[in-house]
Amino acid sequence: MIPPNDIPILRRVDADDGLSVTLTRTLLGTWRVIFCDTDADAVIESRVFGSRESAEWYASTLIPAR
Repeated sequence: MIPPNDIPILRRVDADDGLSVTLTRTLLGTWRVIFCDTDADAVIESRVFGSRESAEWYASTLIPAR
């Protein structure tokens, strides 16, 4: 589900709910947050950010660090 040219940086999984969030770095220098339903193997949402801080903050709102 990660675009082939993106570099994975961070991944959080909530196994109880079957959800995952992945933070990647794109070739253009932007940051992508991919929110997935791992049970259905489907992307729920994918957003691109200009800064890593914004992307990490948004990722933390989807699945908080434990």
